[in-house]
Amino acid sequence: MRFPYAALAALLLSSSVLAQEFQPGQIWSYKTRPNEQASTLTILKVEHYADMGDVLHVRVDGFQMPNARAEGSYSAMPHMPFAKSAIEASITSLKGKGPVPDFAQGYAFWKAGYIAGNAGVFTTPVDQALNQLWRADWAQADASESSE
Repeated sequence: MRFPYAALAALLLSSSVLAQEFQPGQIWSYKTRPNEQASTLTILKVEHYADMGDVLHVRVDGFQMPNARAEGSYSAMPHMPFAKSAIEASITSLKGKGPVPDFAQGYAFWKAGYIAGNAGVFTTPVDQALNQLWRADWAQADASESSE
C-alpha cells in the first residue's frame, strides 16, 4: 500500500512546484522574432482571475519595433499581460533572477481597463504579441483618444 501514498505525495509535490514555477524577477529567454535572439522577458507579477486563469505580467526587453507615433523605435515594453499558457509556449530557458522593474503605471492602466471590461491578456506567444502591436492601427487609436 505504499505505492498509492508515494504517488499521491509525488503528485502533491509536483503541483506545488508547478504553482511556483513563475516568480517575479525571473528573467527568461523566449522564442524571439528574427534578429532579436538577445531579447528577454522578466516576470513582474503572477495573478489568478476567475475569468482568465493565471495571468503573468511581464516586461520584454531587447527587441526593435518602429514607433508609429514618433521617430525612433521601441526596445522595451514595460508591461504586457499574458495568459500563462502563452508564456509557457514562449519561454526557452531561465537566465536568472533580478529585481522587479517598476511597472506600476502600466499595471494600473491595464487593471482599470480590465475592471471596466475593456482589457484582457495576450493569449499568443510573446513574439506574435509583439507583431500584433507592431501591426496595430495607431492612427485609429490616436483618433479615438482625441475624441474622448
